[in-house]
Amino acid sequence: MRILFLCHRLPYPPKRGGKIRPFNMIRHLSRRHEVTVATVARSAAEVADGQDLRKYCHELHVGQIPTYAGWGRFGLYTATTYPATFGYFYSPALDRTVQTLLATRDFEAIEGGTRVAATIEWTAPVKYVAKLVEFPLRRPLRDSLEVGLAVAKQALESHDTQRD
Repeated sequence: MRILFLCHRLPYPPKRGGKIRPFNMIRHLSRRHEVTVATVARSAAEVADGQDLRKYCHELHVGQIPTYAGWGRFGLYTATTYPATFGYFYSPALDRTVQTLLATRDFEAIEGGTRVAATIEWTAPVKYVAKLVEFPLRRPLRDSLEVGLAVAKQALESHDTQRD
């Protein structure tokens, strides 16, 4: 399976909780699947430290977010209906990269229960989206969620009918 793994911190080296969990997920998934990682970093040093993650994934894409930009967007997002942390973790460069990946690759799954994933809108069809409810309900996602909920409701109703 081809998986796009989005995370809000470069998960390497795995020294603390916010990095350990996604690193272990990537390491485990990459044993049997082609995992492309898209993530953010706060400095060139963090990007350099994280390069060994390439041993565990098919591709690594890192959007660097300068501290001033993260805090600036955090402030701007307070005037919107989205959580301010969406602004803090948003990388326009990474957003463009992810849009290109989705338009040119045939991902079968997206793992993205993290803040960076929540800031990226996509329109490409994907078979499985993990933790979809953690994403903001922007129009394409809201439509997908509504369809997904309708399908789930229909499946549950069908299951209940079969049991009766």
